[in-house]
Amino acid sequence: MKLESHNKLSFLTRSLLIAAAFLISLSAIAADRPNILFIVSDDHGWGDLPSNWDKTEVLMPTLDGLAAGGVRFTNYHTVPLCAPSRACMFTGQYSSENGMWRGPSGVPGKPGYKGIKRDVTMLSEYLSEAGYQTGGFGKWHMGSITGEAPNDRGFDEYRGFMNGTHSYWVTEKRSKLLHNGVPDDSTGHTTELFTDWAEQFIRQSVDDKEPFFCYLGYNAV
Repeated sequence: MKLESHNKLSFLTRSLLIAAAFLISLSAIAADRPNILFIVSDDHGWGDLPSNWDKTEVLMPTLDGLAAGGVRFTNYHTVPLCAPSRACMFTGQYSSENGMWRGPSGVPGKPGYKGIKRDVTMLSEYLSEAGYQTGGFGKWHMGSITGEAPNDRGFDEYRGFMNGTHSYWVTEKRSKLLHNGVPDDSTGHTTELFTDWAEQFIRQSVDDKEPFFCYLGYNAV
């Protein structure tokens, strides 16, 4: 489906956009290992959600339905920066503990280094060790050097971009997309690409009869 169709409700329904929330699949492989779809929308303001603030001008009927029928974490706190927020969600630690107090940069062991400490186990690593098929799609922004990349942090498959920003429209001459560390030649709109890749991963995991953890990080709100 193309964005120019303006069928926003259908597209949001398909994408299942919800900021910083876990969606547990109803088709769990086993009761002790449910499928997990973890979707993060980038720079999504708290007040942009009608379920949080009834004076917003933004209309989000799909997210309203998810909020009304699901679980809301109304006293959850991270930090007002994207990379530290993701690090908090992936480690369960404050940014002052996990080491990612700003966007990732520098060299481990050197002054000024900002990155998730190597001795901190991330969610994707825990689930990989528990036998999950793990896939990450979209914005990472939690480190790109050896030891910090998604494939070094528990992901079997990763397709997306490593740093903080990317153009919404991907062309042959304007792309930072990688697939398991190798340049990806896909073109199109990032929201559609990331959604399609995540869907393919989920379907393959179901066919393999293995529990999955799918991280889907959009860069377009």
